[in-house]
Amino acid sequence: MMTPSNALMNAMIVGTPFQMQSAGSTAALVAHFPHRTRTVDAGPYDLLPIGVFEANKQGDCLYLNVALRELIQGADNELFSHWGLSCLNQGRWYAFVLPDDHAAVLQCWQRCIETQISVSGEYRYLRADGACGWLQIQVRPIEATAGERYIGIVEDVTDRVKIDSRRKKAEMRWKRARATAAESAERLKQTVTELEVARHRAEEAARAKSEFLANMSHEIRTPMTAILGYTDLMLDEVDAETQQGELLRTVKRNGNFLLEIINDILDLSKIEADKLILERVRCKPLEIAQDATAMMNLRVKERNLELQLTIQSPIPDSFEGDPTRLRQILVNLLSNAIKFTSHGRVELLLGYRQPADGTDRGELTFAVKDSGIGMTTEQMGKLFRPFTQADSSTTRKFGGTGLGLTISRRLANMMEGDLTVTSEYGVGSTFTLTIPATGAQLLTETVRTEESVTESPAKVTSDGVAVLAGRQVVVVEDGADNQKLIRFLLKKAGAEVILVENGQLALDYLLHATQAGDYPDVVLMDMQMPVLDGYSATRRLRDSGFDRPIVALTAHAMGGDRDKCLEAGCTNYVTKPIDRQKFFGTICQVISEYEERVS
Repeated sequence: MMTPSNALMNAMIVGTPFQMQSAGSTAALVAHFPHRTRTVDAGPYDLLPIGVFEANKQGDCLYLNVALRELIQGADNELFSHWGLSCLNQGRWYAFVLPDDHAAVLQCWQRCIETQISVSGEYRYLRADGACGWLQIQVRPIEATAGERYIGIVEDVTDRVKIDSRRKKAEMRWKRARATAAESAERLKQTVTELEVARHRAEEAARAKSEFLANMSHEIRTPMTAILGYTDLMLDEVDAETQQGELLRTVKRNGNFLLEIINDILDLSKIEADKLILERVRCKPLEIAQDATAMMNLRVKERNLELQLTIQSPIPDSFEGDPTRLRQILVNLLSNAIKFTSHGRVELLLGYRQPADGTDRGELTFAVKDSGIGMTTEQMGKLFRPFTQADSSTTRKFGGTGLGLTISRRLANMMEGDLTVTSEYGVGSTFTLTIPATGAQLLTETVRTEESVTESPAKVTSDGVAVLAGRQVVVVEDGADNQKLIRFLLKKAGAEVILVENGQLALDYLLHATQAGDYPDVVLMDMQMPVLDGYSATRRLRDSGFDRPIVALTAHAMGGDRDKCLEAGCTNYVTKPIDRQKFFGTICQVISEYEERVS
């Protein structure tokens, strides 16, 4: 496509070129080409709106039209005299181009002379306003003069160059942005891959940690079942006031302490792995507080302390929360208070702050106050950290892992509450649990009551005597010590006991017995056994149509173990070491539920 400049140049060359009289002086040259306001016959190209010049092969400027002179000088004749005349005085048509671009102009000019074809380029010049502008200059020989004369067309393309420059810059920015985006996408892809690898590693580490804790729990709980179980049996047979009774209570106390450590480690692991799920059921705060204080009766008596439950203000009869975890926090706080108090008393204070906005979301407070050793500010700063106590001397003297308070605060936070402490060294400490009481209702009329629980009777517990009279129980257990203990407890409860050592033997026995019409009332199934474990044995029994109650009896106590047992087909779940009340309560419950279902 021919541009306007090319078309104009072709038209000018095809027409009769202007014949100059002589190169003459600059003054004569300027005088010869007056301003465009003159008549048409002033010059052949003076009426053209585009700059035109003629030059010889040496580059001497022979002619420039009005448009070019105006372009060079702007609207200021004085400027033209200063700049344009100086250009012409140098005798070269390209003198109005900035000196820095002369080399490029000469190269282009030389190519035109040598090839005798049209050449063009863009060069800078100084505009009338002092700014730098751009000119497009196209030069070609005039055919009639056989290369002795050259005609040039000059256009101011400053605006187009600026637009092109901005476009090119935009394109460069776009290319850089696209390259950056591509690079970022590649980095993101690499990061995603690395995160995926890290996630798999973290999951593997979490699984390894869970397996380790589960195995540790199982391996410790299994012998503890025999230790605590036989200790209970011996305590049933001896006078508690004798030296033998004291020794047995010491064994039991330390065994229970070891179990508390295991439970704390498992709880902390579940909390850190976000696998501990809180219940949301209706529970009674006063009952929970009474349960917690009742559990401390023996410890309080051993240390000759007074334990008191105080209701400071009207409290809800019930609210929506997790009674198990609330009880766990209170037991931890009370246990700590008793451990660090050598004389005086420990007090559990209940309070309730009704919502100011009229909703049913109030605030319950449980404050455990003691007259113990107290703490300094520095010691308080070390609380609530895993495996940390106030100082090393505290650990040596009082024992403990420092997990109880850590778990208690994290449980409080999970309940959308908090656990705080105030203390005075040598005077005592107060730990305050604050939790929201959603759905609080039925406020009691009592404004303030004080209940001493030091002499409160322990909850009635059952050792299972006669509760299983006439029942047949199949015990699937591979540990000889635990076999003897469980059989002793069941026989004492009046049950007929059949022992088998692993899941495969249990499967064979039960399938054969049921075919013969001999159905047990309940099966106690250990889940970790050689040959065939309890999970597989239970599944195969259920697949064969066996519908009698199967109670999982396991030393595993990690989160999800109960669900795993139920998914395998177990009716219920009991952990080791054996709590006799829960043990017999669960057995009686599943038998009763089964008989109601089939009756």
